[in-house]
Amino acid sequence: MQVFNCFLKIVWKNKFSLLIFMVLFSALVVIISQTAQVQPYANYEDSHLPVAVIDNDQSEASAALTDYIDSRHELIDLPNDKEKLQDALFYRNVEYILFIPEGFQNKLLNGLDDMLLENVKLPDSISGIYIDNQIDAYISTLKAYLNAEYTILEAITSASHNMEATTAVTIYNSTPDQQELSPFYFQFLPYILISVIINALGSVLIAFNRSDLAKRIESSSFRLRDRNMQIALGCVASSLCIWLVLIFVSFGLYGGEILGAVGIFRVLNSAVYLAVCVCVAFLVGQLAKSGMALAAASNVVSLGMSFLCGVFVPQELLGSGVLSAAKFLPAYWYIKTNDMMFDIIEAGMIDMKVYKESIFIQLGFAAAIFAVALVVSRQKKLGSVA
Repeated sequence: MQVFNCFLKIVWKNKFSLLIFMVLFSALVVIISQTAQVQPYANYEDSHLPVAVIDNDQSEASAALTDYIDSRHELIDLPNDKEKLQDALFYRNVEYILFIPEGFQNKLLNGLDDMLLENVKLPDSISGIYIDNQIDAYISTLKAYLNAEYTILEAITSASHNMEATTAVTIYNSTPDQQELSPFYFQFLPYILISVIINALGSVLIAFNRSDLAKRIESSSFRLRDRNMQIALGCVASSLCIWLVLIFVSFGLYGGEILGAVGIFRVLNSAVYLAVCVCVAFLVGQLAKSGMALAAASNVVSLGMSFLCGVFVPQELLGSGVLSAAKFLPAYWYIKTNDMMFDIIEAGMIDMKVYKESIFIQLGFAAAIFAVALVVSRQKKLGSVA
């Protein structure tokens, strides 16, 4: 087991850099998980906005409309001066200015809609649309009573009474009251896992692929098959140790959640992704010729997949084009599975069809990457012999 022991010694030599990676990752995830907890929903309340009303009609209908706005918002008393009104709107002292022109009540009584009201508001503002809808609702109600041959005072009284009606709003939280924090840990696990695995295994593979060492092994009585088997065993043992350390860290942070049924599915998902990481590391180790090249490849692969596949930016915020490209990367399917289980606390709520599909696709990626790595290894060997 000389090759296997040598493999582990090289990995152990880089233990401090790997440990720093894992410590920083664990600290980062703890901070993120603590700040990303779901906040309790507040009760719904209508918005009360600063509104100015310039009443040039001075009628019962205009006074009633002013009272209605005052009951819904904060009425700001401003003079009918263009410059002062513009300043108030510019400095956000008011968000909406309503002008009630002269003849407003007569137009209502005669069923006229032309230039019934005027307003000034911030362009395309949500608050302006919100107040427009309220005023339109009041005017429509008032006109409905007038069309039913109510007197103006009767219509005002009935419309005001109707507009006082409220609807109870209840907001239901679709997430559990006690949100699990372990999903945040497994959300960022792909980045650190593939980064650490590539750096750990890649440096060893580079050492074994050096031409002088490879020729010495080939010229000895040590069979190439035994050498490759021990290297493969070293890759599996090293990667499993790294993965187990990260899983034990998650267990220490969120013990009860990891032991739960859904936690086991998350751990299994990460174990399948570990196989992908080992195959990627094996391929990178065949291609990289130096430690600097290995570090560059590690950053490109880990950061690239993390940004494209939803590790750092949630998949629902990514564009359709980005997601279409990300489907050709294994991390996308890991994150898709983790996202599916994000707010789930019972195993029966997991969509097993989606879960199995993502697991098999990740295994397919691992097999394909490993096959490519074998081809590269074979071509390098033939090139060195030639």
